Amino acid sequence: MALEKIADTTFVTDVTKSIEVAPTDVVIGTYMIPSSLGKSEHEDIAARLIEKARLAGQWVALSYKGLVDQIADEADLEVGCNDRLRKEYERQQEDRKIGRQVARFFKGAYSALRGRKRSPQSDPVQAIEADKKKLPFSVVRFQALYNQAGGDAIGIAVRGMEERGLLNVLEHDGGHVLEPTPKLAGTIYKSQEGLRARGINPPHTAT
Repeated sequence: MALEKIADTTFVTDVTKSIEVAPTDVVIGTYMIPSSLGKSEHEDIAARLIEKARLAGQWVALSYKGLVDQIADEADLEVGCNDRLRKEYERQQEDRKIGRQVARFFKGAYSALRGRKRSPQSDPVQAIEADKKKLPFSVVRFQALYNQAGGDAIGIAVRGMEERGLLNVLEHDGGHVLEPTPKLAGTIYKSQEGLRARGINPPHTAT
């Protein structure tokens, strides 16, 4: 099957061109499409594919390496934040041990007596936590990062979607490409139509 490369990691195929449901016809959150595919890790990957499709203005296939690299980059950010938090907590513990907090108090009191204005000190922990909140939760990233699913969380999720007919896994240039199918788009669309019929609005749309 011919693949037409449109970006570094994305392609269009006859199958992606045949999907009648537009990427904008389904509602997604960031790395989630609750109550649509029955497995949160499948919904995570589907949301990533739809996000790529929206950026391209059409359904696209995504290289497996592109998917893995995206999740790995997110994991690096999460690990970095966790490492910064650990070091900050260790620093604060050391401060308490040697009485630096007391020293800072007296320094501040002296500055006040001298009439100097002290600039407010930001809380490093809050700053790091704010950085972490910028990275939305991802089931697949969590499983991959914390060695869930036997250490192959991404591969297991992809194979599961392939077995269900939600993806086709194509060989290309020594690697693999994940091709969304009409069944993937149709399943999500129908599940959300069912929710609307019951008066339930799907989660917010990620633009």
